[in-house]
Formats: sequence, C-alpha cells, structure tokens
Amino acid sequence: YNQPIKENQCWRILKDMNNYLGLNNYGGIGVHSLRKTGAYFMFKETNDIDFVRRMLGHRSNQEVYAYIY
Repeated sequence: YNQPIKENQCWRILKDMNNYLGLNNYGGIGVHSLRKTGAYFMFKETNDIDFVRRMLGHRSNQEVYAYIY
C-alpha cells in the first residue's frame, strides 16, 4: 500500500475503464489524455504557466498553451 502504481497497472485500469464506459470505439481515454487534463487543471488552479511548463518539461509557454487548450 501507499506505493505508486506501475505503468502496466495504469494501462490495465484505463483499458478496463474504457471497456466499462464503452469508449473504445471513440479512441478511449489514455495516459496522454490524463496528462493534458492534469496540466489544464494545474494551470486553472495556480494560474502559473511557468510552473506548469516546468512540470511538463516543455520549452516554451506557447507550447503549454497549445497543449492545454
């Protein structure tokens, strides 16, 4: 307990969720979708584009804006 999940566990959870919700025919929700959503809400909460840029490892704020919007 109290351990990060492993990559294969994450994929399995997302696969099961997509199957349960019937999203497979629509591309489903993947790790990249979660990353973009997390970045979007991180920016909305902090309003600090530099912080979000550093967290994502992007080179410019323009990249981050394009990524989250």
